[in-house]
Amino acid sequence: GAGLAAAFGAPLAGVLFALEELHKNFSAEVLISTMAASAAADYVAVNIIGLQPVFNFNVDHRIPLRLYWAVILLGVILGVFGVIYNKTLDKMQDLFGRFHSSFISIGIMMMVSFLMMFIYPAVLGSGNDLVEAISSGEFALGALAILLGAKFFFSTGSFGTGTPGGIFLPLLVIGAITGGLYSTFLSNVFGVIIAMAGYFSAIVRAPITGVILITEMTGNFMTLLSLVATSLVAYVVADLLGGEPVYDQLIPRRQRVKSESGD
Repeated sequence: GAGLAAAFGAPLAGVLFALEELHKNFSAEVLISTMAASAAADYVAVNIIGLQPVFNFNVDHRIPLRLYWAVILLGVILGVFGVIYNKTLDKMQDLFGRFHSSFISIGIMMMVSFLMMFIYPAVLGSGNDLVEAISSGEFALGALAILLGAKFFFSTGSFGTGTPGGIFLPLLVIGAITGGLYSTFLSNVFGVIIAMAGYFSAIVRAPITGVILITEMTGNFMTLLSLVATSLVAYVVADLLGGEPVYDQLIPRRQRVKSESGD
């Protein structure tokens, strides 16, 4: 929780993530200790290290109620995409697990990264600048479609090698790209912000954390209702499709690998 708070400038989301996804139950002991750790981490990150918010959006109006059908439809799309992401991630791990040495898997993705640096550098990096570029309408729909496919497979492939790395920001960026594609129905900023929360909810299966995380990261409460609606719909759709939360999916695999290696 403290790590999430420091990395994303979202102390409340860090607390909720510890309770909703990791502990999966309400505990006063976990709540108090995580709140203290998250608050301390956020204070150090902001006031001592000087970190800035991950995203900077300027939203000055709410989505009109007549467009909430599009918000719900976006939640359905994100729920389906979330299940596809988790299943692809699982297949990527199976694919790279066929190699006898992890150096081969890592080498393959390093070569892909090197080629992308010259072919399509937008796929590389954390993606926070990319999200702001998408929200400002700098990408055409065709470019967004290509970027979505490239980022999707690059993210799942990188994580599939088994090397330590983050999954939080990549899935938020992919959600933002999806929201950019959906911006024919909503304004760019709305589509990006809402899709990040919905995609997070579908993949991690932690809708409350997703809503609070995006709200804290953007510093905006104007989209709170639409964030909640999209996240809930994405959660329900992913659950109905039988998709497994990404961390529940990864833990048994990690335990199996450790058992096979004798650790």
